Amino acid sequence: MRVLKSKYTLPEAQYQPVVYLSDGAFVSVGERGRVMIFNADGTLRSQQNLVGPPYKTPSVVAANDIIYISGETKHVYALNSDGSTLWHFSDTNGAKILAGMAIGPDGTVYFADDRGVVYALNGSNGQKLWQFVAIGAGPVLAALKVGPDGTLYFASEKGFVYALGPDGRQKWLYKTNLQVLLSPILDQSGLVYVVSTEGKKVFALEQASGVLRFSFSANSKIIALPVVGADGSLYIPAEDRSLYALNPGGSQRFVFRPS
Repeated sequence: MRVLKSKYTLPEAQYQPVVYLSDGAFVSVGERGRVMIFNADGTLRSQQNLVGPPYKTPSVVAANDIIYISGETKHVYALNSDGSTLWHFSDTNGAKILAGMAIGPDGTVYFADDRGVVYALNGSNGQKLWQFVAIGAGPVLAALKVGPDGTLYFASEKGFVYALGPDGRQKWLYKTNLQVLLSPILDQSGLVYVVSTEGKKVFALEQASGVLRFSFSANSKIIALPVVGADGSLYIPAEDRSLYALNPGGSQRFVFRPS
């Protein structure tokens, strides 16, 4: 039986889940940029208003008890666990940040804007380490992903899939020729999966080289990110309520359609 420990009415709507810190505290970001940090017992620790709303789809990431926040804005914030501002970055030449951030193994903060520019910032002080321009790729709208070795993977709206090294140099590029709006998925076998919702297709690429291992086409739109099972199987949900299961090599194991 669950017991209500505390209750707090937020001053503005929140569209994203809270993010937890190592001491049990949690962070709420409202649509107009109100950041509220609550202690584990539900009492309010701190609050402040960020510049440049809206924050209806904010990217909120916590690493080493530093809270990184961006929204549909031109700003990235780093806050300490007490709510004080560690640094603030806004040098995007007016471009909006619509994709989710990623944190590298060394604490580097990665994000992309709606002009196809990827940024790498020092997570401790906000200094720009490098930027990469994905020429002709269109905006980056889905969250970036970082592999265990620090390789950065991202996909653009026009279906360009990139892998960049920690130094910002391009490792490879694969063009799906289909619109991509969902984040890449990394598995433990060395594959990166890329989904085209409208194209009804999943691409499995080798993380190291970008070579296409296999692709799979569904009968209707793929409405959410697939899930990789413990044995490497891939489970794909489709708009027509079908659930596809693929073997690690890409062959179809089954398709479930509710009656």
